[in-house]
Amino acid sequence: MEYKLFPPTNTDTAGYRLDYMEVYNWGTFNNKVWHIDPEGHTTLLTGGNGSGKTTFIDALLTLIVPFKKDRFYNQSSGEEQKGARSEKSYVLGHYGNKQEEGALSETKQMLRDETAVSILLASFKNEDKKSVPYFNAGGSLTVI
Repeated sequence: MEYKLFPPTNTDTAGYRLDYMEVYNWGTFNNKVWHIDPEGHTTLLTGGNGSGKTTFIDALLTLIVPFKKDRFYNQSSGEEQKGARSEKSYVLGHYGNKQEEGALSETKQMLRDETAVSILLASFKNEDKKSVPYFNAGGSLTVI
């Protein structure tokens, strides 16, 4: 009889994998719950420019990377865009800049004000269907 310390695993499904994810008031996902359901499968996010692919990935980073200083949002953009997105810009729903006629500077366009609440939720499961939920509800936003 042979004893094994660890049972055999299927390398295609080993480890914890994303079961589902939901965002509410995050980036331009506004005023309703937006949901993706990979159910642990390898998943490809596709869509046109500005459709929210990076916004969803940055929401996931917010949940699983514990310290703000270690999060680098919008990694798919060019060097000139790096640092343009932040937790604050996602919570407020920044989507562009507007310059009034005769004004010297631009103002940021946003979907929400500083009283907004953003909610991020993700659940990960392993092949034994044991789950690890991640949840983050934005509290008050400090203006710097």
